[in-house]
Amino acid sequence: MADIFNKDQAGRLFSIIAAGASLGAIVGPLLSGVLAQTMVVESMILIAAGILLLPIPLIFYLDHLGRTQLGNVGHSAPAADAIGGNPL
Repeated sequence: MADIFNKDQAGRLFSIIAAGASLGAIVGPLLSGVLAQTMVVESMILIAAGILLLPIPLIFYLDHLGRTQLGNVGHSAPAADAIGGNPL
C-alpha cells in the first residue's frame, strides 16, 4: 500500500487499513471456530483457498487506481531502484 498512496493519502487511509486488520484478527478466529464445527476439513480447505485468492484482483485494481485516478504516477519507486545483492 505504501507504493500506491502518497504521504497525504497514506495518512488518511492507513488508520482505516489498521482498523480492518484488527477487525479481521477478531472475526477470523471466531468464524473459523464456527465453521470447523459445521463443516468437514476438505470444505474448509477449499474456502481458505478461495479467501486467499480474493486479494489478487484487488491488487490489480489498486495498482491501476494508483496509476490513473490517484495522480501518483511518479510516486512508486522504479524497478531499477530495487534492493539487490545476495541474501547469503
